[in-house]
Amino acid sequence: MMRDALRYFRRLKWTLPILMALFGTIVFINQLGRMPYDVEGLRIEVAARVVPPGAPGISRLAIPPIGRVQARTHLAPLRLTLTLKEVDPAFLQSRFAVSGDFSRFSDIFRSAGRDLIIRFITRLLILGALGGAFGVYLVRGALSRELARGLLSGGLTGLVVVSLLLSATWLTYDPDAFRKPEYQGIIEAAPWMLAILDKSVAKVGEIRASTEAFAANLSTLFNRAESLRPVRGSEQVIRVLHVSDIHNNPAAIGFIEKVIESFRVDLVIDTGDITDYGTGLEAALTGFIRDLGVPYVFVGGNHDSPIVLRTIAQYPNAVMVGGRKVIVRGIAIAGVDDPGSHRDEMAPASDEEVGRARAGAQRLLEGSGARPTIFVTHDYRVAEPFTGRVPVILYGHDHKLKVEVKDGTVVVDAGTTGGAGVRGLQDEKPLPLSLALLHISRRQEDYPGAKLVAVDTITLSSVDGGFVLERRVIEPQPGSESPPSPDSGRAG
Repeated sequence: MMRDALRYFRRLKWTLPILMALFGTIVFINQLGRMPYDVEGLRIEVAARVVPPGAPGISRLAIPPIGRVQARTHLAPLRLTLTLKEVDPAFLQSRFAVSGDFSRFSDIFRSAGRDLIIRFITRLLILGALGGAFGVYLVRGALSRELARGLLSGGLTGLVVVSLLLSATWLTYDPDAFRKPEYQGIIEAAPWMLAILDKSVAKVGEIRASTEAFAANLSTLFNRAESLRPVRGSEQVIRVLHVSDIHNNPAAIGFIEKVIESFRVDLVIDTGDITDYGTGLEAALTGFIRDLGVPYVFVGGNHDSPIVLRTIAQYPNAVMVGGRKVIVRGIAIAGVDDPGSHRDEMAPASDEEVGRARAGAQRLLEGSGARPTIFVTHDYRVAEPFTGRVPVILYGHDHKLKVEVKDGTVVVDAGTTGGAGVRGLQDEKPLPLSLALLHISRRQEDYPGAKLVAVDTITLSSVDGGFVLERRVIEPQPGSESPPSPDSGRAG
């Protein structure tokens, strides 16, 4: 009996340090196996985690708040995760926006990837050795005469374990597993997005070509509209370009630039949804704003986010009007952001949020300062109670271009200047790009302050390149609530 006990304790003396070294290695890898890495304006984090034997080896790409995509790529019980943590939009714009050469990303990430892999493997090997040594230390104790040898053996054990895990991962890794990935979060739409990507890119090219043809005829069409129904007192008119729901569509940028140039626009008002998901990468694509050469008044939409608002606010010509009254080019403007633009989750505002936004707008309009000529917001539900109380309301959100007069207030929906973005391009008959041009008179002898006198609506078809300009002259209509009758100039 005594002899069996001695044999058991001798066996335990050798096996327990090995088990504790293995335990320490796993704990160190799982708790400390994260490494941040900066590359070209992106901060990413790569992490490894040991999973129970028999669990699949997974590679995961996480893009908060959109979601994550993962695939079973290897046999080793190791989960690898790459997370996009931060984006520096200003840096990305400075490096890529001027030339527009985003293909450089592939070369940059290929080089950075090699450096990242070497650093990360080195980190994991060091953690494995430290974890193994720590596990032995817990068993042997600081006063053990064999501590030094135990720490060395524990460190070597951890080093071997991590080396085996990494080798098994490398030898069995199958990148083709991402052909059938698993999606979680908003990114579940990725298969649909990938399926229409080629068609979407082709259609963007078609729209750009249509934009060039549109620009060539725009001045002629505008002069034709002027001859039909000239704007009264045009020498003292401020031209305000209303755009909305660009949704990352690059063709919209050329559309906006051509209208600004052809119509000599004084300022732009954007009623939100300039992006699709409100990510930092999308925010980096808004740099075109600072190159327009005119003030750019902006309120956030439900597809925007705090990082999008912060990025746009940095541009010298941007005027963030959410929750504020401002005077731009002599025009008093008040605005309220969509509640969805102040959170990272992409969702329409709830009825409760709309109620709070209305209350905020009420306080804003009743507060001190100039009485606004224009009230801007993204969702008409927020603006609806204020018809009859402000001269002009601008909004977007529903992708339907229209001009109406309600209780004496001219209500303008710019539709979607980006044709609803990628979602619009998936259809055989995608939505046209649309915007509105407001002509606001500042002739004090005609009106008591600034007054909207005409609205031009412009639509550009991505199907056949046709476009339509329609002018509504807003006549003074005392005691009348009926909308003005339109006169149109058309070309296609």
